[in-house]
Amino acid sequence: MRKKRLFGRMKKGMVEVKKVSDSKNTHSRLSLRLLFSYLIIMVAPAIAIVVIYFAARDALLDVQKEKAYRLLSEAVINFDRQLEEIMNVGLYTSQQAELTEFLKKDKPESRQEQFYELYLMARSYPNYGLMNQAVGDIYILIKGMDYVIELPSVIPNTELGMLTLESFNSKNYNELMETFCEKYEYGNYLNIPNGKENWDQSDIALVRSLPSAYDDVQEGAVVITLDEATIKRLMEHSMIDGSAMSFILDDENHIIRGIGAHGAVKPGAAGTTWDEYRTANHIDKNSITYSIRSTYNNWKFISVTPNEVLLGQIGSIKYLIVILCIAAIGIGLIICFTYWYRRKNTIKRYVIFNDELSNRDVQENGNFWRSLNGFLDRVENLQTTVTKQQMIVHQEILRKILYGSYDSKEELEAELGEEAQAFYRAKGYYVVLVEFEDPLRENLSVPKKEFQGVVEQHFAENLKHTHWVYSVSQLSYALIVAGEDNMDAARLKEEFEKLNFYFYKDMPVQIFTGISEPVEELMQLPSAFEEASGISEYARLFGIRVPLLKGDLPSNQENFIFSIDMEMQLEQAIRTGTPEELESLLKEIKEYYLNRFQEFSMMRHVLEILRCTVIRSLEKSKKDEEARIILKRVQKAQRPDEIFEEIRNAKKYYQNSEKNVDDESLIEVKRQLSKRIEDNYGDAGFNLARLADDIGVGERRLYKDFKEYFGVTFSEYLEQLRIRNACACLKEGMAVKDVAVRVGYSSDYSFRRAFKRVTGLPPSDFQKLV
Repeated sequence: MRKKRLFGRMKKGMVEVKKVSDSKNTHSRLSLRLLFSYLIIMVAPAIAIVVIYFAARDALLDVQKEKAYRLLSEAVINFDRQLEEIMNVGLYTSQQAELTEFLKKDKPESRQEQFYELYLMARSYPNYGLMNQAVGDIYILIKGMDYVIELPSVIPNTELGMLTLESFNSKNYNELMETFCEKYEYGNYLNIPNGKENWDQSDIALVRSLPSAYDDVQEGAVVITLDEATIKRLMEHSMIDGSAMSFILDDENHIIRGIGAHGAVKPGAAGTTWDEYRTANHIDKNSITYSIRSTYNNWKFISVTPNEVLLGQIGSIKYLIVILCIAAIGIGLIICFTYWYRRKNTIKRYVIFNDELSNRDVQENGNFWRSLNGFLDRVENLQTTVTKQQMIVHQEILRKILYGSYDSKEELEAELGEEAQAFYRAKGYYVVLVEFEDPLRENLSVPKKEFQGVVEQHFAENLKHTHWVYSVSQLSYALIVAGEDNMDAARLKEEFEKLNFYFYKDMPVQIFTGISEPVEELMQLPSAFEEASGISEYARLFGIRVPLLKGDLPSNQENFIFSIDMEMQLEQAIRTGTPEELESLLKEIKEYYLNRFQEFSMMRHVLEILRCTVIRSLEKSKKDEEARIILKRVQKAQRPDEIFEEIRNAKKYYQNSEKNVDDESLIEVKRQLSKRIEDNYGDAGFNLARLADDIGVGERRLYKDFKEYFGVTFSEYLEQLRIRNACACLKEGMAVKDVAVRVGYSSDYSFRRAFKRVTGLPPSDFQKLV
């Protein structure tokens, strides 16, 4: 009996030991599973961080590539501009009056006479190098002469004299004539060997025949070399870093210039083709090459940037990215191990609790029913959150529909889901854009969020048709209205008239409504939305509070450019014209530019030009309190009638500020001055001194009185008059050179500069626009 009891106790002890062992094994197994779960969770972020690192590095590298291409583009643009300016210098040099006269008359026989006349001619030229830093040496070669002109010097046609011409590699006189004369009627750029041993072994030069391209007999040539320092500076600016390389190739792909690291010469580059040099120096390996062709003479700029240079440009940020990536992964691992270590005891308690659970009374689980109320509250909060999220998603889908963000009908159907059926049951769609005036402007103290809720409730309760509302802003709403059998645009317009009236009765704010033409497909809604927006904007501009259809807009709608000439006339009418002239001009602007537009963006453009014209005209005034008030009002004006009213106020301001405005003698003086300038503006020699002599008044006195009479100086008045008449001539299709002579400029170069300064455009570009 004692043995039996002992055997029973031993068996019970063995069972207890086995339970403890199983509990420890279960604890270890669950603990390792938890750690493995944490580590698995970290795999995706770790991969994402690595991908982000490489993507960020590639993005930064793309930025540097774009910078390298932009620098090369800017260098080519500057190079083309320098070539065009030097072409103009060649034209002016070949058409100089003294040179033309010299070529027409018989050549002097004696060397002394030749030298004297050529010397006087050379001294008559300006120093073009001061005007343009790209101009190097200027040579004038005339057949049959014993001298060569190197401005401002005259070089004798001797062996020693020819040696002084550095740009021609010691060519004799006959070789020069054979090389340059009778070959380049309109001007060509050449690469001329000069025998030097440095990086510029040749000169880039413009060659133009004399006297000009339209004469039958060509007596010689003008040769203008480009300044080598300027060319080198342009090439250095085309490189992203001092370790990059830059080359210039001619139209046959021969290298004529090449610089490498920190401006050093690229040995063996000049004269070879680009393909040969690239192959010999392994340029394509581990480097980025960009090439841009000059639009002026078909030459090509090439920049070569090693990949390590581009990576070096990224700077220390790449190391920061690596550190942040490593830190992110390390922090994630630390968090995993920390959580695992803290949860080990929890798992142990869970295992112990699970073992003891079978011995507990089932009634102890009554706590579950006491916690049920809290659980139901959390479920209700979750449902509310889901509803709000659905509303946000609904608004986002409507936004993407109206703004054309879906690429295909299938993509739209996939995102609409179950709601697609409601959309596709409609027999067409209308887009209605309703814009409300700000309640604060109507002295209604309603917060905008509260106002938005009132508007959405108004549409939900009073618009009976199937519709979807998208809030463009807190004061602007786009409605997609589903078409029905008995509904057309006119009926929809009547219903929105009633809707707006009901809303106005409750809250008196101005409402502007635009209704689009019906469309049949959902993918056509973006164009309908754009159409409704334009109609609504038209209603706002002209203060029309009834809903508008496209057919309600004026039928004679076209697009016109508000000309510089009209802008200048308006400014002068405000400051110095009569009220009748101003009203006539405003009538023309209203009829010709505002009442005939269809594109509302163009109408806004015209209104902004009118606003800027008023501001510019008042900026030249004394800016007293009255002028400041007008400036504030014109900046707030939104509709054409408001801006027109401020234009009239600006005119009244100038009328009130004029001295002796009732003095008829002063009016007559102004009329006489205007007539004299109008009669003589086409004369290039007409100026203030000449006008003063004509009317017998001192020049200083006339300068002061003229500014007081007209509000501008004489030179400003004359320039505006000339440019205004030049605009009219350019509209008729006259050549720029003829226009320059017609309006009183001595050369088309000075005319081009003045025209661009006043209008902001070169004459040729202005002629293309009109």
